Amino acid sequence: MTPLKKLLTGSTSLSIWNVAPRMPQVVGAAILGGIGVTVGAGIGGAILTYGVGYIATTLVTSWAVKALYPKSPADSMSSQGTLVNARSAAAPHDYVYGTVRKGGTITYLESTGANNKYLHMILTLAGHEVNAINDIYIDDQIATINGSDFVTSQSWASKIRIVKYTGNQTTAPALLLAESAQINSTFVGNGLAYLYIRLEYNQDVFPNGVPLFTAVVQGKKVYDPRTTTTAFSANAALCIRDYITDSRGLGDAAVNDTTFSASANVCDENVTLAVGGTEKRYTMNGVINADQTPNDILQQMMTCCAGTTFWGQGDWQLKVGYYTPPVKTFTLDDLRGPISLQTRQSMGSIFNSVVGTFNDAAQGYITVDYPKLTSATFLAEDNSVDSPIDLALPFTTSSSSAQRISKLTLFRGREQMTLSVEFGMAGFEVQVGDIVAFTNDRYGWTAKEFEVVGWRFFPNQDGGDLRVNLELRETSSAAFDWTAEESAIIANNTNLPSAYFVPPLGLSVSDALVVYHEKLTNLVSLNTTSSSPDFIDYVQMEFKKSADTDWLDGGYGELGLFQVNDLEDGSYDFKVRAVNAFGIKGDYTTRSNYKVEGLSQPPQDVVGFAAEVNGDTINLSWVAVTDLDLSYYIIRYSSETIGATWASSITYVEKVARPSTEANVPAKAGTYLIKAVDKTGVQSLNATTVVVSSDVIIARATVVTVTENPTFTGTRSGTVIQNNQIRLGTVLNFNSLSGNLDSLTGQWDALGVTYDVTDGTYYFANIISRTVAEQGFVTVDMITQRVDTTSGLWDNLAGNIDVLSGYWDALTGGADFNDTNVTAYVSTTNDDPAGSPTWSAWQKIRATNIYGRGLRFKVELHSDTLQITPAISELSATGNYA
Repeated sequence: MTPLKKLLTGSTSLSIWNVAPRMPQVVGAAILGGIGVTVGAGIGGAILTYGVGYIATTLVTSWAVKALYPKSPADSMSSQGTLVNARSAAAPHDYVYGTVRKGGTITYLESTGANNKYLHMILTLAGHEVNAINDIYIDDQIATINGSDFVTSQSWASKIRIVKYTGNQTTAPALLLAESAQINSTFVGNGLAYLYIRLEYNQDVFPNGVPLFTAVVQGKKVYDPRTTTTAFSANAALCIRDYITDSRGLGDAAVNDTTFSASANVCDENVTLAVGGTEKRYTMNGVINADQTPNDILQQMMTCCAGTTFWGQGDWQLKVGYYTPPVKTFTLDDLRGPISLQTRQSMGSIFNSVVGTFNDAAQGYITVDYPKLTSATFLAEDNSVDSPIDLALPFTTSSSSAQRISKLTLFRGREQMTLSVEFGMAGFEVQVGDIVAFTNDRYGWTAKEFEVVGWRFFPNQDGGDLRVNLELRETSSAAFDWTAEESAIIANNTNLPSAYFVPPLGLSVSDALVVYHEKLTNLVSLNTTSSSPDFIDYVQMEFKKSADTDWLDGGYGELGLFQVNDLEDGSYDFKVRAVNAFGIKGDYTTRSNYKVEGLSQPPQDVVGFAAEVNGDTINLSWVAVTDLDLSYYIIRYSSETIGATWASSITYVEKVARPSTEANVPAKAGTYLIKAVDKTGVQSLNATTVVVSSDVIIARATVVTVTENPTFTGTRSGTVIQNNQIRLGTVLNFNSLSGNLDSLTGQWDALGVTYDVTDGTYYFANIISRTVAEQGFVTVDMITQRVDTTSGLWDNLAGNIDVLSGYWDALTGGADFNDTNVTAYVSTTNDDPAGSPTWSAWQKIRATNIYGRGLRFKVELHSDTLQITPAISELSATGNYA
């Protein structure tokens, strides 16, 4: 088959699974008459001429011919044609050069499992081995795939499994072979690049059915005559050479590797970009289809390198768009016939602007417009009539390259002068694509440069000499000055987002105590926000305890407020995601380890605490605490008027139930302290105090006082005397102490004491005795403090850390707790206390009017924890009589 016949005929190869690609088949043929054909193609168009007697054939295919010819079906090679999945058992193969994102042909489908749980798919990407399959797109999103081939991207929830096969595989897909009853080990797909895809049914994951799968493919490995190696390359010249020599293309080994090597060197040159960095001058990144004619394919290929390929001197040659100095200078002496000169092109073939599309790698390889290039100078020459040329660049994926090629096309197209000249044998020294110089004094040309766009060798029938007719078009180095202007790409993108766009959500969390179903509980509020609310149909919320694994459904609703009620205290995780009108679910926004602790939070400190003395009574009042979980108030008392603390005081009023805000107590000088207590027993952090001075207490004429300190000689039960204080504890026998006495640490009077009780009693050694029974205002006064004998060790604290009250840094040592208390009691008799009196039962006493001749006293000490004790350093009882 002649090169021209191969060029004009088509070939079809079928993507039938497991069948090797077929050799190109002729679907149409041009029967050429005579022994030679000349096809000249220039920027102005193409000339196809048949004749008899020609002994040379020249074939030219140029990037400019592609721009000026009427559009054919082959021009649809855009992302709309490649970013799809077609289902077919017999379809033309795709051949991939360079790097491109593409879909493929679904050549196998099968469902397996219970209720057809799994769908298995073979997506054939190319009819040959490819260098690599890189990013996989599911719809318009790059998928994240783990080492087990599962898609782990949030939207697909590991319901998709994808395995890549580049075409060098020797075995069938293992997973499909294991799960399918329809195939066997011969189901290999020899020499085909494909994706094996398994989908697991899930209505939430696939609300719109099977998604679109595309892949970024590094295509064919091509031979490089410069290094005699075969490897992947996007070099445009090497890709064109591969198509010409490959059996899937022209299948012609007659290529001039000198011209292809020179063109490959040009393609590999680095071009500096205006925005910084460089890129290769010409690359080819695209897909050809086996049912296109080689002529259409080569024309498309020429667009990515502004090149010309032709058959000359017995082989294929290539010239890419690059200025080279003239290879020969012609003069009038070389002429063998008249000159046919055309100074301007017709309006049908002239243009002053360039428009077109390319497949933009920066936008996921979709087809977009590159900026229209218009020359104000050329437009003025054409009387301001805009004449655009539509130059599609299906093998170009760089915006800067697209703009530079369009600029080179415009500038070279404006070199309008063409001429047809007959030369003698000197014409054999040049070929199509060469730049030559022509000196012609009559026209004022001195080495004027022209590009050879047509070449024809024929015998002159009149004179018998041999001649070469050259079609020349003016050119210059300036026409190749194609430094990129690189204006921003303004694609015809819609302002509407993708159907798969789901905006992210903002999430803020707060909590409060509320009464719910007559129960005090935590209410957590989640406020969801979005910068694109119009694209949200509804919001889904889930929550769980942070320590749990399973999420609980928090419901669906509009963008805004979500609430979770009746939560106990603890740490929780919350997450929300938006769902658009197409049912596509967005990514979760999560708030982790949010602490809900409203029930364990202490109530507010009491404010407005005041004391009003009224005779023998003090009225204590305060402002109500507004906490919903308030239960009661507790009041403590210390006889000290300076420096009294909660721990050094004693309980005076155990409970003042809400909503009361006052209490009456006997009038005693000293400090009164109050705290609020919630329903879980948690107290407010700080005690509020009020001091009553002695000068406002009614003075009595006769005062009788019995004092126990410092010797404390009364009877004790469960108490010890240590450091001149009454404390809880028992006395050890010194013989039970281990080690030598002189080696023991601590104070001497504490060596034989252990704080192993929580309750004890001290009975006064002294009583109040009167000569007759009478009424008096009786008080018991003491100074106490809380003593922690554990040396403040954490291990000695009772209960859980998170339920202890008070500040964290005060939990040990001298903490201001109310875990100790001292209660005073009095017993009376109307008999002579020195005789054999009959005593009344013990009754609690704070300060009150008591009738009797004799009064005896005791105090009971209490602690909530072992080794924590109240310590009484001063203890007395006083009777005030009129």
